[in-house]
Amino acid sequence: PRLRTTGGRHYFTLKQPTENDQACLEYETEVADRQAMHHAAMLMGFQPTVRIVKSRRQATVDGISLCVDDVEGVGGFLELERLAADDADPGAVQTELAAFAESLGVPAARVSEGYDSLVYAAQSRR
Repeated sequence: PRLRTTGGRHYFTLKQPTENDQACLEYETEVADRQAMHHAAMLMGFQPTVRIVKSRRQATVDGISLCVDDVEGVGGFLELERLAADDADPGAVQTELAAFAESLGVPAARVSEGYDSLVYAAQSRR
């Protein structure tokens, strides 16, 4: 789970991987009181692991959401997402997104770890 603040608004998100790490069921809701949601998550048995600080620029092209993120301590990332039907083939969607990324002509390497794992690993190396 994730508790995120963006533009003064707070969101609680829970993701569950399905076919692979990039294909997830995602549930998100806005919460009015961040501190109360933090304490509720703690009572549910969750523990804070890492704090992620990032700046994000966003755009949408042909139904694909592009996010250019600068993640403190680990660097820059391009994240591509597209909403898909529940019965869509995750592999086919990922192939489509990879082809789109290649069409941009920017050298890139696919990263399967989430920002939380990358930040945690970077902090552990210090």
